[in-house]
Amino acid sequence: MNKTPLPIIAGVMNIIIGSINVLGVIGVGIAIAVVWSDHYWVDWTALTVLWIVFAVLLVFSLPSIIAGIYAVQRKNWGIALLGSIASFLTWFIIGLIPLILIALSKDEFGTSHDQTSKEIPLELAKESYAKGVITKEEFEQIKKDIS
Repeated sequence: MNKTPLPIIAGVMNIIIGSINVLGVIGVGIAIAVVWSDHYWVDWTALTVLWIVFAVLLVFSLPSIIAGIYAVQRKNWGIALLGSIASFLTWFIIGLIPLILIALSKDEFGTSHDQTSKEIPLELAKESYAKGVITKEEFEQIKKDIS
């Protein structure tokens, strides 16, 4: 499988978008506090809009960051794609770039099942060989069969 930089680029973009969203959550939270603290005048429409923006940014921040981490590691394409969709929903045009890059690089991602299905038997074989349960030839054959 040929590895390209596409997942890394998409992952970094998702992390940046998620981080900007976190900063937005902080900023909107401060704006809510300022509007709410004005005892003489509270514009309920503005406050409602601020709460909606706050909730949307909060909900989409973490999935974008998590998707970025998975994309950089080339793990679990589904999570990387869902987080890229979260980036797209908050940043539209800019968020479309990591979404497309993740979609194009699907074959570069491993699943946790693929990694586990090879790692567990190999670990068991190593333990068996270390305990003297199997011979070196048997261990080498197991390694060959697994990979």
